[in-house]
Amino acid sequence: MPLSPIPSTLPTSTYEHLVLEALGEIAVGSTINYNPPILDTALFRHLVLNALQYIANNPGGAGSVTSITGGTGLSGGTITTSGTLAVIYGTIASTACQGNDSRLSDSRTPTAHASTHAAAGTDPVTVTLTSQVTGTLPVANGGTGSTTAPNALTALGAVAKAGDTMTGKLNLPASTTASAPINIPHGADPTPPTNGDIWLNGTIQYRDQAGTTRFVADINRPNIFSQRQTINADSFTTDPALKITQLGTGEALRVEDESPESTPFVVSASGRVGIGATPDATVALLVDSTGIKFGDGTIQTTAATGSGTVTSVTATSPITSSGGATPIISTSMATNRLLGRSTAGTGVAEEIAIGTGLSLTGGTLSNAGVLSDTTAAQGGTQLLNMVQITQAAYSAIVTPTANTLYIIVG
Repeated sequence: MPLSPIPSTLPTSTYEHLVLEALGEIAVGSTINYNPPILDTALFRHLVLNALQYIANNPGGAGSVTSITGGTGLSGGTITTSGTLAVIYGTIASTACQGNDSRLSDSRTPTAHASTHAAAGTDPVTVTLTSQVTGTLPVANGGTGSTTAPNALTALGAVAKAGDTMTGKLNLPASTTASAPINIPHGADPTPPTNGDIWLNGTIQYRDQAGTTRFVADINRPNIFSQRQTINADSFTTDPALKITQLGTGEALRVEDESPESTPFVVSASGRVGIGATPDATVALLVDSTGIKFGDGTIQTTAATGSGTVTSVTATSPITSSGGATPIISTSMATNRLLGRSTAGTGVAEEIAIGTGLSLTGGTLSNAGVLSDTTAAQGGTQLLNMVQITQAAYSAIVTPTANTLYIIVG
């Protein structure tokens, strides 16, 4: 232990005696405290000699030492001429402790001093976890209850940063203007991917349960669909199932069945339609040279516009055509014939003959008489007419017509 420097001046009072205590305290003319106790004998003697030398060299005034009194822990005083002061050793108060005292090496409960072992304390304690700590701390007390990292993750229900599997639902926070709840960096396609994998390479892709790589459609980028797509519109809405708004100059819709396609179905940006041909900006519809087929099976490949000439007209009986550029279209029918069709199925009109009992006069078809058989009765007369009439009307007839059957009703 280094000695404290001797002060340059001492009090000018008379030095009546020099007190040396066993605890290492020195006093000249009065008592002063110096701690901790000085236990080394040689050091103690050195301190005494230095003190005596300082007093001899710095008398500070007239006077002399008349006696030396032994203070606490010293024996042998008071000395007036010569003598020896000795340290009193022991384990009780006012005694000194020697270097071989068992109290310097025995086990005992230390006094409270935790703050001195803190990181900023005078005696910080550093613990090496890998070699100086053993045992486990229960989860309930803030520990992991385990001695290995995998077991600790299991005990805490935690998930490792790599290679772990979620066994339950993962709830993410809502996105904010500052950040998204999940981030998948752009990278390369895994080779091969595993069912359920999700990655980002140009667009979001994933591997389905059938082992097929799928692409998530992007509303802001071109998408190519290699499989059939179905649009099912809500039955309660009046909105169109498919609406295309073309704000650019390209085609609004193009349907192809091969590549390259020579006969596509195209709707231009202005809504003009081309079937097998590029839409014409001046007309609503343009078809290719194959023409248009109508419901009756006829095909129209051209449509005449403006003036033109009929070159030939044919007809099917009973309609006749004189032919040529200016044909006469007419019918040719025998007398007492009607137009109709007796042949089963759809077809052209046919002549219908007038049967027995009917007459066609002046364009009116009438019942010519009531047919009756007179061969079964001798003297019978054939009926030519049958009339339904009331009793009053029949009574008003002066002379009923012969060969007429009157049926009275009412």
